[in-house]
Amino acid sequence: MSKTPDYVAENMKRICADINRGTFWDNICTPTTHTGRHINRTPGNMLDRMVREGKNQVFSFQNTDDMHECVTEAILTDLSTIYERVRKSDGEPFTHSVRLADEIYQAEGDEVDFRTRNKGLERNIADGRIREISTDVTCVVLRKNDRMPYGFALVSAFPDPNSETAYETGRDLSAIAMETDAYKNGSYVMRAYLRAATKPGTGPCAVGYIAEHEGFPEQIAVSFASNRKGIEHQVYMDEQSTILRSYRRERGEKKRAVPCTIGPKPCNKMNLNDPINEAYLSDMYPKEAEYIARIQDLLDEERLKMPRKERRLPSNHIQGTDAQKENDYPKP
Repeated sequence: MSKTPDYVAENMKRICADINRGTFWDNICTPTTHTGRHINRTPGNMLDRMVREGKNQVFSFQNTDDMHECVTEAILTDLSTIYERVRKSDGEPFTHSVRLADEIYQAEGDEVDFRTRNKGLERNIADGRIREISTDVTCVVLRKNDRMPYGFALVSAFPDPNSETAYETGRDLSAIAMETDAYKNGSYVMRAYLRAATKPGTGPCAVGYIAEHEGFPEQIAVSFASNRKGIEHQVYMDEQSTILRSYRRERGEKKRAVPCTIGPKPCNKMNLNDPINEAYLSDMYPKEAEYIARIQDLLDEERLKMPRKERRLPSNHIQGTDAQKENDYPKP
């Protein structure tokens, strides 16, 4: 085992003394330290942030005391590595993750359970579903700062879901989703997406939400693998249409449109509002067709919940010529 450098050992003693005095936290924080967004967030809060900011992962400590203890333990546990990173740093922030679930970090009588306390939400990239994740790893974001007592400052900290020990809790988030601002203030398409994405379990399809852009309406996109190797089918559902297109994955995230071969002859796109095309899909991909039908049912259900727009009555105060009198009737 390599010897701990003297300056690391000295700072370890200083940090432990400051922890006992209650000054450690002030000695690592600056006005730009931001940890508040990762504390005491409910699943509903995190889901709202996920939708609002387009994030795939949002995690939270249960409370401020838990966050302080996790950060303190993460720094003390591997201080030598942190100082090595500080020594090589060019001043840019760097991350350091530590698993705190091991018995060595669980003091007898400690109120904090490192195994279960840190949870968050993650949008699975493969299938688009939103799941609750439990993790026992804490990630601290640090930056070299020679003006701080220990030579570094805390930028942020959050539970780290990208660990081998992180796991899905299996919690059904669909009822929670319906209580969020994203659902209450969202369009019926967003509402249907949230209900579909937060339902637990796996299915034959991936589900995603596409915001309105470049004149195209907002849509729910459902994708599934084709029977043809390397081909993916994607169904776009909006208020007016349900269209299936086929793509071949290229290098990276790129994809290229290819003819759809569902049905008797290839086509560029397939209208699934046509009962005949719907039957072709059901014959070739029964489970996928059933899932798409469930999404369509959610869209219909949420559409009916939306308040009906009031019909605008003609105004009696319109100024200018009467277009009907001027243009519709020829003068004698």
